[in-house]
Amino acid sequence: MVVAFRARHAATLALGWAERMSLGELFADGTCAHRSRSPYPDAVFKLRQGRLVAPRTVLDAGAGTGALARKVTSFAERIDAVEPSAAMIAEGRDLPGGSDRRICWIAARAEEAPPDPP
Repeated sequence: MVVAFRARHAATLALGWAERMSLGELFADGTCAHRSRSPYPDAVFKLRQGRLVAPRTVLDAGAGTGALARKVTSFAERIDAVEPSAAMIAEGRDLPGGSDRRICWIAARAEEAPPDPP
């Protein structure tokens, strides 16, 4: 895992700018940092689907572009996708499944998101 991380981010680290930025700054605009992330394996969703009980609600904290939220629409009744970056939310809405009525995009940090239990 560490080797894969280093290989994927070697170019970024070689530039040295990542050492001068916080993770919040690196992901703040949401324009490209998430694109190098590997997709969730299908087994993750099969496991979640089998364990989700009524009221079939999912919280995706730190949702980014909704890689998780957009995929669980096949079995969840409601998904709260909490993400502080408006740019990431906008991109997520434009991706396939991002405009699904079951996804509630919430622009906030997870600890500051307004509670709205099912």
